[in-house]
Amino acid sequence: MARKVTLGVLAAVFTPLMASCVGAPATTYELQEPKECPIDESSYDGAVRIGYQVIPGSALFLRDQGLVESCFPHANVSWVRFATGQDVVQGFASGSIDVGIAGSPPAANALSSPIDLDLKVIRTNDITDSGEALVARDATSIEELAGENIVTAANSTAHYSLLKALEAAGITDAEITFLSPEALLSAWTAGDVDAAFMWGPTLSHMQQEGNTLTTAGEVAEETGAATHLFTLATSELVDNSDIHAVWNELEDHALDVWNEDSERFVQATSVQAGLDAELTRELIEGKKHLYQKEAEDMAEEIRSNLFETAEFLDQQGIADVKEQDHYDEAVIG
Repeated sequence: MARKVTLGVLAAVFTPLMASCVGAPATTYELQEPKECPIDESSYDGAVRIGYQVIPGSALFLRDQGLVESCFPHANVSWVRFATGQDVVQGFASGSIDVGIAGSPPAANALSSPIDLDLKVIRTNDITDSGEALVARDATSIEELAGENIVTAANSTAHYSLLKALEAAGITDAEITFLSPEALLSAWTAGDVDAAFMWGPTLSHMQQEGNTLTTAGEVAEETGAATHLFTLATSELVDNSDIHAVWNELEDHALDVWNEDSERFVQATSVQAGLDAELTRELIEGKKHLYQKEAEDMAEEIRSNLFETAEFLDQQGIADVKEQDHYDEAVIG
């Protein structure tokens, strides 16, 4: 049996992890020459500060191609890298970003008390599936994790899926430790972690050595607790610009490239992620990507899942849930 991680569970809602991330160092994330804007350009001339994570997908493709810069030619566009969705929420709270990519649990946390940020969900990017999973070094079933230490990232989609998986298995005595993806990779490699629910390159590395007990998609199928990746924006930016329409058109364009020329999409995304093309493709395929029209058709389900996530965070003592209308009104994309 591997040694337990000795770090205690983090108590703070906002724990900065901005310097931690799986992938190449920040200095190697260089934009390519911006491509021509494939849609009507925006006339907005303010700041568009984007908080992103190194999650292979449409946002990294847009960054690599410089398409946000091309389609907001009069704006001051900048990108800020964060390790987790909860860190993106911290970026909003500190006023350092206007747009952010984060999962539904950190989004629900941000919209709930005591954080209570004035944000809108302008895009539902995807539904989490096999790209997040619970992996154990020795255990072959979730039930074997009773009383064990399990690692995940605080207030993330993986954290939410883990809690739902443990609840469904009737496990109430597992100890949960919070680590960033990069810190988990180091701890797993050192043999200090017995099990973890995580995503991305860290997950792929763990799956090479451990047993995959369940995935986020399987948890959602069993419990109804689906998780999503959102693009959020401040209400101020939404009210004073065309960010909602332009961002969705850009995201749809990125999905067109993925569906029509996946090799180009993977190559561009792998550059930003600092990963090889094969692993990048695997991580992209671990999600169910949504066009804007598909998300609109699922709007009632997405709003319901966001509210249920907030309710669950309330039950866990992480946040204080508000009325359902509050979350329904926040989802506009």
